[in-house]
Amino acid sequence: MVKRLKSKAVLVVVGFCLVAWSLPFTYDARAGEKRATWRLGTTKEGGYSYTVGVALAKVISNRCRTIYLEALPSPGYAANIRLLAQRAFELGITQAAVLYRAYKGSPPFKEKPVAPLPYQICALFTGEMFVIGDAKLGMKSWNDLAGKRVFLGPRGSGSYLLARNFLKRAGVYEKIREVQMGYKDAAAACAEGQIDAIFAYTTCGTRSVPAWLRNVDFRWNFSYVAPTEAQQKACETIAGIYGKYVEPPRFSERNRKKMPSKMYVLVASTMLIARPDLDKDKVFELTKALFEGSKEIAKIVPGFKQFDEEKFEMTRSAIDSIKNVPIHAGAARYFKSVGMWNPEWRIGR
Repeated sequence: MVKRLKSKAVLVVVGFCLVAWSLPFTYDARAGEKRATWRLGTTKEGGYSYTVGVALAKVISNRCRTIYLEALPSPGYAANIRLLAQRAFELGITQAAVLYRAYKGSPPFKEKPVAPLPYQICALFTGEMFVIGDAKLGMKSWNDLAGKRVFLGPRGSGSYLLARNFLKRAGVYEKIREVQMGYKDAAAACAEGQIDAIFAYTTCGTRSVPAWLRNVDFRWNFSYVAPTEAQQKACETIAGIYGKYVEPPRFSERNRKKMPSKMYVLVASTMLIARPDLDKDKVFELTKALFEGSKEIAKIVPGFKQFDEEKFEMTRSAIDSIKNVPIHAGAARYFKSVGMWNPEWRIGR
């Protein structure tokens, strides 16, 4: 009787070990082999990065023979870097500027540095930041913001921190009268004459205008306020940021006609990152699937059309903005195979 119980116990333990060993894998009937299950940290459910992550997971899982990708919600971009180090995720979505801060040990990573640090794979989409002002005030440059009531976004938000940093680099922040409120209150405040200028943002190459800015467009007559050339150069020294000229967003006819044909914006890249220990052959396959499957992803998430049309240019610009951050060897192999490798970039070891 005792021997039988011992035998059963051994079988249970062996069975448990076999199940535990198989958890990180999914059986692929097409390939006749197990696929590694990789978890992608995104943002909170409903956020744009979460939506993109779900689409990535679907297309990459369909295209890859060795990887099954699962998109999971997370607290946000900074948290994803920590969660990769804690092995909660294999992949994550973050901003280039946030990733650079992790490597520098700057806030929010100053008190609790992260190790091991993740590697870059590629850019996924961009956020464009620019200033618009009350049309009747006739503001032309950021220097005209002095003494004006300027809304930078809710204090503590990513857009607020970037806008404040830009104006500080431009030598303007200390001269403005900062206005604080939520995004949903901005349109009414503009209509009631409580705001003179806004540091606004769009995503995906100005293709996507957030709802709060649509409301501002509906209720306020505004014009574009440009940084001087010196201010542009000062802002472009911020790691993870680059500048470019783009077509204005599709605002109402009333406001669009007051915008230049091309306007200068400061671009913050949102990127796909990977744990440094991930198999380079699998990362190569994933990167290839992402770049070659971009049209499929854009059918699920229309804003991803930016990546489909500009993926190589976007990725070059994003990596150039944080050159000292290594690129995963698997992604580097793919970039070399398509002729877009820059010898100044670093490959992670």
